[in-house]
Amino acid sequence: MGLYDYKMPFQQRLLDEVEMALEEIRAGGNSHGILLMGASGTGKSHALDLVVGRYGAQRQEGYQRITTCCRVSSAAKADAPSTAAGVLAQLGKPVSTSSGSTKLSELELSMHAAMRAHKVLILILEEFHNALLSNSPLFRGQTARMLKNIWNQAPLESADGWAIPDTLRGDYRLLIIVSGTDALRNPFDADKELGSRFSCVIETEQPRFFPLESFKEFRLVFKSLAERYGLADSLDANDDDVVARFLIACGAHYRKLEKLLQRIATLSRRHPEQNLSLEILATAYDQVGDNSHLTGNPFRWTSEEVTAYVMRAMAMPKITALTKNEKPKGGRSKKG
Repeated sequence: MGLYDYKMPFQQRLLDEVEMALEEIRAGGNSHGILLMGASGTGKSHALDLVVGRYGAQRQEGYQRITTCCRVSSAAKADAPSTAAGVLAQLGKPVSTSSGSTKLSELELSMHAAMRAHKVLILILEEFHNALLSNSPLFRGQTARMLKNIWNQAPLESADGWAIPDTLRGDYRLLIIVSGTDALRNPFDADKELGSRFSCVIETEQPRFFPLESFKEFRLVFKSLAERYGLADSLDANDDDVVARFLIACGAHYRKLEKLLQRIATLSRRHPEQNLSLEILATAYDQVGDNSHLTGNPFRWTSEEVTAYVMRAMAMPKITALTKNEKPKGGRSKKG
C-alpha cells in the first residue's frame, strides 16, 4: 500500500461526490458546488491531487487542447481579477492584471470562453479563503458574484438562464470545488444565494490521539508514507510508541509528517550501516522539525514521558466537552 492507495474517509467521500456530480451534469442537471474545508495539513491538497489524478488527463481534439480539470490556487491577497487571470493562465491564455486596465467583466467573459473551449468539467479553486476573506467588502463581493456567474453560466442573451439547463441552447454546466480553511463557512453562510450552490460541505479533521479512530487513521497515513519513502521495514506502524512520537512531532500536520519522513529516509540512505534508531529520528527532527508547540525533542523523550503526553492529549477533548456542557449553578445564566 502506497501513499496514493490509502484514502482518508473524507478523501473517498470527495471522490464519490465528484463522480455523482459529473454523472448528474452529463445527464442534463445543473452545476454542482463542493466546499472542502479544514485546517492546514489535514489532507485537503492530497484530496484534490486524487481528483486531478482521476479526472485531470488532457487530450487533443484537432487543434484544441481539452482540459477536463482546471486547478487554481489563490494567492495570499487574491481577488476576483487575479482568480480569473489564474484560470486563464492554466488554460494557456495568460493575461496581466497588474496595470489594472483590464476590466473584471472582460476577464470573466474571456475566462468563460476559455473554459468552454477547453471543455472544463471540474474547476478547483484552492485556498479560496484568501479571495473571499481578504481585501475590502467591495472586492469580496466581486469575488462572490464571479463565483455565482461561473456556476450559472448561460448564453448572455438568454432570459431563463441557469434554472432550466438546455444543452441545445448552449448552456454550460460544471463542478466547482472550493477549498480552504474553516473560515470559508462564514461567507457562504452569510450569502444564502451563494451558499445554496455549495450545499455539499466536506470537512477535514486534524489527527488526534482521541477518539481512537482518529489515531488509527493517522497510523494508516503514517504507514502509507513510510512505504512511499522506503522506511516500512524500519518503522513499525503497529508500534504505538513510535507512531505516537511521530504524531507529537508533526503537530497533527500531515505535510510536516511527510517532510520529517523524507529527511529520515535521506539520513538512512547516507548511513546504510546504521539501524534506524530513535537517535537518527531525533536528528532528523532537529534538522527539519517544527518544535514551536513542544518543549524538547519527542524522539529523545522516555517512554514514560511519551505516555504522559498522550494521556494529557487524550484528556483535553473530554475536558473541553465537559466545560462546554457545564451549566451554571441554579440552571440559569446570569444576565449582566
